[in-house]
Amino acid sequence: MESKANKNSKEAKMPSFLTRIGAAYDSLWKAFIRPPRDLYTQEELGPVTFRINDEAFIRKDFQVTNIRGNRLECSLFGPLENWRVEERPCVVYLHGSSSSRVEALSVLRSLLPIGIIVCAFDFAGTGHSEGDYVSLGVNEPDDVEAVINHLRTSGKVTNIALWGRSMGAVAAIRYQLRDPCIFAVVADSPFASLTQLAEDFAQRQLGLSKSLISFFLKCLRRSIKKRLGFDVFENNPIDVVHECETPILFAVALGDDVTPKFHAETLFKRYGGDNKGLMYIDGDHNSRRATNFKAAVASFFVKRFKLHKDLSSGFPSRVHSIDQETPQFGAVASKRSTSTSNRETEDSNEESPI
Repeated sequence: MESKANKNSKEAKMPSFLTRIGAAYDSLWKAFIRPPRDLYTQEELGPVTFRINDEAFIRKDFQVTNIRGNRLECSLFGPLENWRVEERPCVVYLHGSSSSRVEALSVLRSLLPIGIIVCAFDFAGTGHSEGDYVSLGVNEPDDVEAVINHLRTSGKVTNIALWGRSMGAVAAIRYQLRDPCIFAVVADSPFASLTQLAEDFAQRQLGLSKSLISFFLKCLRRSIKKRLGFDVFENNPIDVVHECETPILFAVALGDDVTPKFHAETLFKRYGGDNKGLMYIDGDHNSRRATNFKAAVASFFVKRFKLHKDLSSGFPSRVHSIDQETPQFGAVASKRSTSTSNRETEDSNEESPI
């Protein structure tokens, strides 16, 4: 017969176990649709006017409203002089799920000096934009559409391409299906199947068996659907990528254990268009991208935009503020990860899967 002491011990352990399971579940759904929000400062967004080598540039902030009524915070980076005289091609940069438009600062030096202006914005539910949740590429194309509609009526841009990373890469893939006028897409670290991504994330973070993961994911799917009003797990780029025809460059980091290389490889193989490429790069999912990768992306855009630029001499190394009292954006950006914030965030310190 079981002793009273052993019985009391088991009963004491049960609440602790249930508490851990509850905490793990709460962590899991937040990691997908409510990851830490990157509440950057204006200093981290960089100076309004700055130079890259001898050419002056300016950041112009603006706001748009998406179809769900969320205000989105946006920035457009371009030349300080004669912008109205000469419209330029534009790359719209799409950040990851727990990041913000600050992520785009790392690509300015590669694009602005070769005549390509850059637009970046906070997706709904991220950064300083309105919204409570992200949707991992389901609603995000609506945000892209709102921004691109603004750009096309601004009188500042001609042709438009997309450069997305992680969740932003999925949004770019899905958006091109509704906009055949997009000139090119760069998709860095997209996922092919959200279900597969969730299974890998749950196993990596929680160390659960496959049978328990299956139960967890059923609960996760139901919980997320209740909050978003739709089943986010129906967001599988692999199901639509065969319909895509826009020229695209896929990229994946060899050390990426969040969206391992088979995600990008599968999307590449099934991509509908013939003009496609796949690039393997150093680092992991959240590491800063190397200069040679950004140079390859710039060359890809130059070709698609039909720009007459000689990139053989490389890219400028000097970036500084015109207003010397304002810190240079390069110095600010170098302190941050390109996909996540290293500071305290609004929600939690939980890892985001993408």
